[in-house]
Amino acid sequence: MQIMSSSAVALQLLGTASGQPATQQPSPAELYTSASTRYVEATPELKGIYSDRRAEKSAKEQPSLAQRVINAVTETYQNEFSEVKAQAKAGLEAALGRSLGESETFRDLGSLTRSKLPKDVLNINRSALFAEFAMGMATSQAKELNLDQSYSLKLSDGMGGLNKAEELQGLDMSKAEDRQKAVDYAISVQVRINLAGFQMAETNGVASDMMSKSLESADVTDMTALKDSYTEMHRARFENGEFTVIFDGVEISNG
Repeated sequence: MQIMSSSAVALQLLGTASGQPATQQPSPAELYTSASTRYVEATPELKGIYSDRRAEKSAKEQPSLAQRVINAVTETYQNEFSEVKAQAKAGLEAALGRSLGESETFRDLGSLTRSKLPKDVLNINRSALFAEFAMGMATSQAKELNLDQSYSLKLSDGMGGLNKAEELQGLDMSKAEDRQKAVDYAISVQVRINLAGFQMAETNGVASDMMSKSLESADVTDMTALKDSYTEMHRARFENGEFTVIFDGVEISNG
C-alpha cells in the first residue's frame, strides 16, 4: 500500500490556496527522482560521509516511535480511510452522472467541473484529498532527495520551508564536512515534511480524526520525541544506503 505520493507529497501542495487541492502538480518522480537528468557525470559519487552511532542504535530498535506512527497511519489508511474514499468517489460519480476512468480522480477534474458539483460532494472529496496529502506526508520516506530542485521551490514555513537555506550556501561538495552538512539539511527537510503532515491534519476534520487515532494507537505523547525519532530513522536510512541526497550535481550516498 502506498499512501498518495509518499516521497514528495508535501511538494504537491504548491499552488494550493485556502485549502483547495492543487491541480496539475509535478509528480513525485519529477520532484524527487530526476537526479539522473541533473547528475554531473564528471563528478564522482561521494559516499560514506555520515556515520552516527545514533543511526546504528535506531536501526536496531524495532519498531522506533516514528515507525510505530507510520505503521499506525498506514493501518488507519487501509481500514477507516478506505471507507471515506469510497464514499467520496460514489458521491462524485453520482454527481457527474458517470463513472470515473480507471486512473481518474477528483484531482483530475477541471475547476469548472468542480464548481458545478453539489457542495456536500465537493466538501467530502476535498476533505478526502486533504487527508490523503496529510497522511502521505506523515509516512513519507523518500529514497532520494534532490536539493538542487527542492531548494528552488517555495513553500511557507508551516509546510516545511524549502527555500534555499543558509546552510546550503557556499558548500563545497569536494569537502567531507560540507557533504555532511548537505545530508544533515536533507534529513531535516524530510523530517519537516513528516511533521507538516500532522500540522496540516489539524486544519481538517477528517484528517484530524485519522491522525489523532493513529497517534493514540502509536502511544505518542510528545511531538518533540517523535521529531527526534523521525530524525534518527532517516539518519539510519541514509547510513543503510536507503536514502540518497543530491546537491550541487553531486550524489551523496552510503550505499
